[in-house]
Amino acid sequence: MTSEQTSSSHSLRLDNRVVLGAVILALAAFVGSTFATQTACLAMVVSAFLFGYLGEKWTRSRRARTGSVQATHGFWGGLWRGAALVLAIIGAFVLVILWRMEDRLSETSSLLILAVDMIAHDGIALLCILWAVWPRRGHVTMMVIALVTVLMAVAGGGVSGSRTAQTAVGLVTVIGFVLAAQVIVARQHSRTTSKDDKRLILRSETWPYLLLTLSLFLIVASTLVQVTDTVLPNVQAEVFAQLKDRFESPDTGIALAGGGYVSGGRLGSVQHRMLTNPTGIVLRGYCDNIPGYLRGNVFDSYSQRRWRTRHRWIERNDQGEVLDVHPSRLVVPSGPASVPLRQPGNTRRMRFPLNLAESGSDNRIFAGIMEIQGNPEKGPQTFLPSATMWIEARGERIGVTPHRLISKGLDTSQPWVAGVAMSTEHEILSEDARALMLSVDPAIRDEIARVAQSVCGDAQSPELKARRIAAHFQNNYLYRLQPPRPPRGVDPIIHFLNTKHAAHCELFASASTLMMRTLDVPARYVTGYVMDELSESQGDYLARNRDAHAWVEYYDDGQERWVALESTPGRLYRTLNVIHPELAAGTQGNSLEGGQSAALGWLRAQWGKLVSLRLTDALAITFRTLQLPLLIGLVLWLGWRRRGNRGDAQAAALTNARRVMDRRLRRWGWTRRGSETLHQFAARLESFSDDSGSEEGQQRKAELAQAARWYRRHAVALYGRHANAVSG
Repeated sequence: MTSEQTSSSHSLRLDNRVVLGAVILALAAFVGSTFATQTACLAMVVSAFLFGYLGEKWTRSRRARTGSVQATHGFWGGLWRGAALVLAIIGAFVLVILWRMEDRLSETSSLLILAVDMIAHDGIALLCILWAVWPRRGHVTMMVIALVTVLMAVAGGGVSGSRTAQTAVGLVTVIGFVLAAQVIVARQHSRTTSKDDKRLILRSETWPYLLLTLSLFLIVASTLVQVTDTVLPNVQAEVFAQLKDRFESPDTGIALAGGGYVSGGRLGSVQHRMLTNPTGIVLRGYCDNIPGYLRGNVFDSYSQRRWRTRHRWIERNDQGEVLDVHPSRLVVPSGPASVPLRQPGNTRRMRFPLNLAESGSDNRIFAGIMEIQGNPEKGPQTFLPSATMWIEARGERIGVTPHRLISKGLDTSQPWVAGVAMSTEHEILSEDARALMLSVDPAIRDEIARVAQSVCGDAQSPELKARRIAAHFQNNYLYRLQPPRPPRGVDPIIHFLNTKHAAHCELFASASTLMMRTLDVPARYVTGYVMDELSESQGDYLARNRDAHAWVEYYDDGQERWVALESTPGRLYRTLNVIHPELAAGTQGNSLEGGQSAALGWLRAQWGKLVSLRLTDALAITFRTLQLPLLIGLVLWLGWRRRGNRGDAQAAALTNARRVMDRRLRRWGWTRRGSETLHQFAARLESFSDDSGSEEGQQRKAELAQAARWYRRHAVALYGRHANAVSG
């Protein structure tokens, strides 16, 4: 038995049909979990396997009957096979398109989501067809189709929000691509495979090192992910804050992060977000009552059809001179998080107080707890009720703006928990802030003031003014998502007040804000989402793109608090209220801890993890848990294997030396046959004779004799005593 035969006996041979099938099955599972079509995708893969197996069996039986390998080939046979393949592809495309349109159109999805869905499922169908036609060797186009299908599944939301899951999916994609490439495009060496046995071979000498390399790659990738998780949220928040105003114009239709969160800086941007994939889910909330209005952005300056945020934290000395200006104030955690999550999330969370009053105490009545799950692909933005007392989330320290928004520091790929009070925080409005939130562009102030005076009349208190403005719009105007465009050069708010045309929330909220300001009531413009839809599972509340909204917050000097104002017809402002009054007693500013509540919360959290576990979540868990055990196991295994096979190094050195000698003799025209032993080859070298008697011939004979002696010594060193027996 030659060394090549010995080494091949310790190799793992994988049928190429199995390798390609495993890759396609994994991709079908990914697409199925993304679009909730697991059964259909699995059926396509099983059907392709059966067609490929039966087709190959029929081909072999026909060859056996005819006795010709070329029985199924030829011009007409190739033409028939090509036509049948084209018809199968066209038919599959049509069926998939009809199937997905029927499902998706019933959900009123956007054309973009529908296209992504159809391309992903068409990719699976095409892969199955090509696999059925070429079950063992595949086709090179399958690699391109697979990559496109993966991209479509990712675009369709198939990857969990965590960066660990995204990295795991990327690694699995690379592994699948490499395996498919080994089958489809790798050169098959004649010494390891034959024409009738085209199989992927993993040698016992190489596969442990491949696994060791993969393990090290996993650890390095995991380290990079952890570093990114720590650094990226702050960087991402800063970049997002700088860019969102520039790309928010509804005229351009540009949205951050492939359809980002609502911002509302420019009039019409909230409307644009509502019309873009209206049913798309942007936030999920878990609480015992309807969450209601969630703030995401607060604006305090209006000009030229656009709202901006200019309010800053201002530091002054004792003389009133400005020392520094900050867009946000850093808040450090008060301790670790204590409220268990209902949905899977990173356990390393902290509690951050949002009471920024000089006293530092928060004596508000506690209303309840709300857990919110965002979508990090839409931007690093945090949405909270206006009366949030504290937040529990992953982060080291956070930045809080003067409008009580979180500007940076939180990892929004993980859920965050808000402790909500019955009222907003007590706040003394500074002179700078009051002046800013009373300002109205002189170009439109007179007309807005005229309407505000006619609506409010002799009302004195901020509350009464707010009620009359809200009643004016809700009783005399109609809601319409697509209002008429104002004439060129006319401000949309002025056109809206003068014509009293139907409008959407942005115009109602903007007009109300400016009207309150002309009545000497500080007011600000707020955008976010209204979360009041209970999901089909009855376990959580949903906020969709169509739930984007704009409303008003005005400052009540008597209460020294900010109060919400809803003036859009058909809307009623609602925030989280106490559903179990007994739970609020003694829990002001604290979470529900201890006893039965903690136990039930833990059970809900574990059940939520099991119910919501997705394919990419499972990959992330595997990615996290198997890194170090795999590395330790492989190192121990390789050490034991190296210790038990100390002669392998010598054998490898002898094999390399023989390869060098073989190449040298091939240049002289001498090649050892596959069935020829080393001693037989040496005897054949010694039998060389040169009848010409030339000096060159005698030199070549001497060289061959020397090579023959080398091969005999090599055989003795390689096989020991058995070499003489073999030669005899």
